[in-house]
Amino acid sequence: MRILIVGGSGFLGRELARQSAADGHVVAATCLTRTGTAAGVEARLSCRAA
Repeated sequence: MRILIVGGSGFLGRELARQSAADGHVVAATCLTRTGTAAGVEARLSCRAA
C-alpha cells in the first residue's frame, strides 16, 4: 500500500512513517522543517510542478 503522511517531520509523522515502512508499505511524507531519521524512510528533497 502507498501511504502519504502530511507533517512527516513531527513526532507523530515520523512514528507513522517508521511503522508503515517497517510493515512493508511505500511511504511518502511532507516535511516542511527538517528530514527525520526513521529507519527505512528515504528523504527526497525535490519539488515537481503539477
